Amino acid sequence: MILRVNALVNDLPVDHQRQLMALMGNWIELTEPFLRKAS
Repeated sequence: MILRVNALVNDLPVDHQRQLMALMGNWIELTEPFLRKAS
């Protein structure tokens, strides 16, 4: 699953890769507190 996503990301232009990584980082920061409460 993750490997497939990485393959897709590697095909993107570098600036798109950076935007995607930033989005993922923001998403993880937002969801982490909720995941901690749930566990």
